[in-house]
Amino acid sequence: MKSFFCTLILITPLFAAAAGCHSSAAPESAFGRVLVEETADAPPLELQDLYAERSHLHRFQLVAGGNPNTARVTVKRERATRYRADWRDVESGGRTDYWRVEDGRALLTAVLDPDENSLSKFDPPLVVGYAELSPGEQREAAASIRVVYADRPDRLRDRGAATRTIEHLGWAQLQTDRGTETLLHIRTTFRAELQRAEAERTIELYIEPGTGIIARDERERIRILGLFGPRTNRSLLRERETESEPEDRR
Repeated sequence: MKSFFCTLILITPLFAAAAGCHSSAAPESAFGRVLVEETADAPPLELQDLYAERSHLHRFQLVAGGNPNTARVTVKRERATRYRADWRDVESGGRTDYWRVEDGRALLTAVLDPDENSLSKFDPPLVVGYAELSPGEQREAAASIRVVYADRPDRLRDRGAATRTIEHLGWAQLQTDRGTETLLHIRTTFRAELQRAEAERTIELYIEPGTGIIARDERERIRILGLFGPRTNRSLLRERETESEPEDRR
């Protein structure tokens, strides 16, 4: 049951918050972190830093106690034609996020979780990226969610609403086993309210302009039928070596 609702939390950069709510507290981090309050000299976050329209394969290491371990997560970006999407991000483990860019915005159209045999569709597509996000700026988007069985899309599993915020917090200095890196700090929060459950995920993204996500801290909490499940956290550090792969349409 828990993993079914995790499908709606969206690991690639897909997050939301209810209207009028303040930003969630930062997740617990496995990195040493020094926030830089000044945002005046920070550049805007550009769409290509999160949603570049080109194929790639990024590898991340799970981090505990400030040190990477042998566990890895890969995210593969490739062309797509299903679910009104032009691109899809496939995380190792099977879940796939479908999205497209339209009028300078990245739009999430669907999330497929084959392990749970679930397909989540957003109507209208949920805005997950903007042409630019200025330092200190926060934006919000909302959409309805319809969850069906992946192999029987005519059968409804659940439905509800999602809201998402993204906030540009300026520079942060992140301490990892590679040393100290000065990166843009972006906070995203996703909240889903379904008929049978509620879910929230807060993610701190650390971005190198022109390169993309370097590290991320994630925290999620799910409540099913009024009962809170355990809070989960993870920290990921991107390996500097990445591969570009030929595009293929599916």
